[in-house]
Amino acid sequence: MELVLAWRGPVGAGRFPDAEAAIEALGAPGVYLRTKTYRNGRTVSYVGQSRNVLSRIDQHLTAMLALQTPLRDGNGRTIFAGDVGARLAAYNDLAAAAGAAAEEVLRTRFYVALCDEDFSDQRLDLVEGALKARLEERIASGAGLAACENIQGVPEDPFADIARIVQDTAALVPADAELVARALGSDAIRVDAALAGTGP
Repeated sequence: MELVLAWRGPVGAGRFPDAEAAIEALGAPGVYLRTKTYRNGRTVSYVGQSRNVLSRIDQHLTAMLALQTPLRDGNGRTIFAGDVGARLAAYNDLAAAAGAAAEEVLRTRFYVALCDEDFSDQRLDLVEGALKARLEERIASGAGLAACENIQGVPEDPFADIARIVQDTAALVPADAELVARALGSDAIRVDAALAGTGP
C-alpha cells in the first residue's frame, strides 16, 4: 500500500487562515514539518505529530515566546539555551530576549499533513518516525539542511501494509514545495523491515 501525505501550509505567524472552518480543520490529527530558515538559506527542521496539530503548533510558538526553548540568531547560531538559568538572565534584558523570541517565531513555518481515511491516527508514530529518519538522512547527505532539532529513531511498531510513504506537495506554492522536498526529499520513503523495526 502507498500512503500519501498531502502537505498543506505554511502555517505560522502571519500565516494562519482567517476562515473559522480552516482553523478548525487544523485541529485534527496529523504530522508536521517545522522549518526555520536563516541567512544564506540555512534551515533547521523538526518533524512531529499530534492528535491536534493546531494545538501543537500553538505549543511550539508559545514556548518560543515564553523563552522555554533555545533561540537562534539570524545566522542560525544558538544564542539562548531555553533553560531556567538562561531565562533568569534574560529577565535582566527582556527587550532583547523578547525581540529574539519574536524573530524566531516569525521565521518559523509549519507544513501539515493531516490524517485521512488511508492515513489513520493509529499510524502517527510510525509516519513520524519514518519522516524523522528521512530528515536525518537528508541532513547527513548534505542536502543544504543545517540541523534537525528532534533527532530520534523510528518506533519499533510494524508498518503493516504500508510499503512506501509519498510526499504530495501539490497544494503548496513552488517555493514551499521546494522547502519540504529539501527537508524530506521528493522520492517516496520505502518502508522495509529494518525501518519498520521488524527486521535486523
